[in-house]
Amino acid sequence: MKPTHQSRDLLILKESPWIVASLIAVLVLAFLVLSVALLGPTLRGEVKPDKQLIAWLVLSFIFLVGVAMPVIVGAMLLEFTQVRFDRIGQFVEIRRRKLYRFHTRRIPLKDIKDAYPELLWDVEEEDIDGTVHRTTAKICRPVLRMRGRYEELPLIQAYSNTSAFGALVDTINNWLEQS
Repeated sequence: MKPTHQSRDLLILKESPWIVASLIAVLVLAFLVLSVALLGPTLRGEVKPDKQLIAWLVLSFIFLVGVAMPVIVGAMLLEFTQVRFDRIGQFVEIRRRKLYRFHTRRIPLKDIKDAYPELLWDVEEEDIDGTVHRTTAKICRPVLRMRGRYEELPLIQAYSNTSAFGALVDTINNWLEQS
């Protein structure tokens, strides 16, 4: 997530997972080409009649695993997010768009206390010899803290190991502090 517009009255943040979407598209196309390439000999009758059932099962499996599954996973996981902090309208609007749904949530700006990076820490690991190691991989996501109630609002759903969220949280907090 990164700021796309920042002024005294408006801050717009955007998360667009184009790299992941592109990788899924390339994976789907590669398996689709493989399925079509294997389908040709089967349709032309070049596969022996006793092996046709196996050929159709292999084609169905390749198509299901290589084409259908990435499309389903992409539809479920890919989420484009835009967050608008509007000082003139006195609201924060979070727009989330997936392949199959669009969701908007609008919150009064006065209800936002601050932003912070919500950390997810890895826990202790034990070796075979019983030695305990604590790993502290910093995996986080930016979250808005609400004023007057215990509600936190994640700006993105997924955690990430990027270090850019610290700067993003600072940008949000600096914008919120301006009068």
